[in-house]
Amino acid sequence: MLSRPLDRSWLTPPLVAFLLGILLSPHGLGWLNPSAWGNVYTLLEETARLTLGISLMGIALRLPRSSYCCAACRSSRHYGPGCHR
Repeated sequence: MLSRPLDRSWLTPPLVAFLLGILLSPHGLGWLNPSAWGNVYTLLEETARLTLGISLMGIALRLPRSSYCCAACRSSRHYGPGCHR
């Protein structure tokens, strides 16, 4: 519904998300106010963990399956009895 007009415009999806975040922030319309939800630093830490976990999982899913075996063999040579091929 919104993707076709967005594809034709000069706005990119990250820019739209950024502008929407500014609009909804406490400095914009004030609809989202994280300081009212509790400890801001704990909220920031947990959000950062979730974001990092999602991005690492996305990277891991793009790696070819053969790279897991090679990495395991290299690691086992350093930490264990080694890999026998």
